[in-house]
Amino acid sequence: MEFAPPPPLGFPCIDFVRDRVKTVFDQLSQEQADVRHSSGEDLVIRHFEVPSYVTSSLPRKPKTKACLSCKSRKLKCDGEQPCVRCIDAGESCQYPPGIQPLPKSTVADSRLTTSGSSHRSSDHTVSADQSISSASHTMHSHHDILSRVNIQQPLITNRFGHYMGETSFYYEVSDTAPSMIEKFPSIANMRAPTFSLDDQAYLIDLYFSFSHPYAPIISKVSLKQQLYQWQLGNPTFLSPLFFFAFFAFASTFSDRADITDKGQKLLTYCNALRDVYLDKPRVSTILALLLMAQHLEQQKLHEKLSRVWIWSGEAFRMTQDMGLHRQCNTTVDGFCKELRIRAFWIAFMADRCLAMVYGRPLVFDERDITVPIPSFTEYDAEEDQQWITNFAVFIDLSRISGRLIKNFYMPQSPIEGPSTP
Repeated sequence: MEFAPPPPLGFPCIDFVRDRVKTVFDQLSQEQADVRHSSGEDLVIRHFEVPSYVTSSLPRKPKTKACLSCKSRKLKCDGEQPCVRCIDAGESCQYPPGIQPLPKSTVADSRLTTSGSSHRSSDHTVSADQSISSASHTMHSHHDILSRVNIQQPLITNRFGHYMGETSFYYEVSDTAPSMIEKFPSIANMRAPTFSLDDQAYLIDLYFSFSHPYAPIISKVSLKQQLYQWQLGNPTFLSPLFFFAFFAFASTFSDRADITDKGQKLLTYCNALRDVYLDKPRVSTILALLLMAQHLEQQKLHEKLSRVWIWSGEAFRMTQDMGLHRQCNTTVDGFCKELRIRAFWIAFMADRCLAMVYGRPLVFDERDITVPIPSFTEYDAEEDQQWITNFAVFIDLSRISGRLIKNFYMPQSPIEGPSTP
């Protein structure tokens, strides 16, 4: 039986390579036949020198030597004067006579090219100046692209407030963000539990003492103004669902049985009211869902943890539906813009917290986020400035926890996690 020869490879230089190596293979075949005839061995190992006309045409990489301190400790030196190791150790960096350290700019820029597979592991020798120039040009190009994507591209939403991404073919686009002040839905067959004015003031103080320092949504003065306008029946941007969820969550910090019992009933009412608020995305609904989920999560009841995930997931999806993860239109006023920013980052922190504590999958991808970090505004109270600064720190910690989850605990993580017996 004879097999047909394989089809020729589609490389234009394969014939050239075959002609070049034919002499080498013929020579090896002859030597292998002689060795087999004389000793019975089949293996022939021979070192072939690269022709001088090949090596002379390749640019040579500058050769660096270690400083005296790194050489005495047998450590790798970067060739800079002073080198990084001597700077860290606080020692004087000296080189042996006749050894010229690399220029400062060359070494500093070459560090930028070492991340991600650089020229150290390349099969081709490239000069240091070419590598630095190429890396610098690439980094500037990437920076320009990211700047255009993250800053210059406006948030695209339709007239109903739904976010339309870059790949969307839906062109019914609104130039301005939808108004945050509107008429909110309600249900007629249920009556919400009520708190007296004194109990409301008591719960507001509890919330701003225990929860506000970690996630400052709105100042106490602005909250009370919105609550007063809602009680008068005037238009507000904070919905009744938000206020019900707010008082229900604040009741968890109380040591009074009547307050906690009424807060639990109020949470049940919020769950019944939740469905009618899913008709359109609202910032107040996102905040209310997150407060409801946090209220339920603090109870640590096993049978209610799925509901915590469902309520949080609705808030996360509504956040993405409104495009809160993207930089907001410049047409939105400063107060509403900052409220959108803080609502997103609170949802982001909740996403990372649920993933870290309960092993839930992450929802938000950092590569999609262009919204800035919350900042202190004229609408905030002076005492809130420290809390907003801490808020940014908690966001950074949430980012770190998300990256740890991706690198160590994802099913397809490149790093193998701990094995179970």
